[in-house]
Amino acid sequence: MDITVIPFAFPGLPGVRAAFTTARGGAGRGTPHEANIAYSAGGDPT
Repeated sequence: MDITVIPFAFPGLPGVRAAFTTARGGAGRGTPHEANIAYSAGGDPT
C-alpha cells in the first residue's frame, strides 16, 4: 500500500514541518490512541 502525504512548510519557521494524510485505503478498529504511519506498522489496511 502506498502512503500519500501532503507536506506543508511553515514560512518564517525554518525546520518546522507538518504532514497531513487521510484514512484512504483503510481504517483501524477500536479507540484510536496513536497514528502508526509506516510501512512496518503491521496494521491491516483493509
